[in-house]
Amino acid sequence: MKIQYNLDEIHTVAEKILSLLFQKAPKKWILLLTGELGAGKTTFAREIIKKIIPDVGHVQSPTFPIMIPYEYDGGRLVHMDFYRLNHDGGASETLLKNDIIDALHECICIIEWPEMSPVVLSQYHDVFCVNITIEGDETRMLSLC
Repeated sequence: MKIQYNLDEIHTVAEKILSLLFQKAPKKWILLLTGELGAGKTTFAREIIKKIIPDVGHVQSPTFPIMIPYEYDGGRLVHMDFYRLNHDGGASETLLKNDIIDALHECICIIEWPEMSPVVLSQYHDVFCVNITIEGDETRMLSLC
């Protein structure tokens, strides 16, 4: 499935993708967001989170904290961004890896830059991938991969 959209249509696109995700995996799933820097991965993740948790308020980018958990009536959602991970194998990476594994088993996960993951994501069930490419200043192409 491919969807070309203008940035002001992101609400509708997020709604379509979210509907598809909940049809295929009603309780929990892992959404991998790929695309070049500036393609709109965080913006798309924000829209998905706002659809799941309408009263969430401001949705912060997880680029610096790496993981941001959200609680809601239906459970837990964790938004992750692995762009800054350096995989040096230190104690902090081991703790983070354990937190990531726990989240992957327990809740809805939205992951930006999954290719930098310290965990093999393909081993989990209900993993979906969305690639976002820049088509123009205000236009993007979203592809389910």
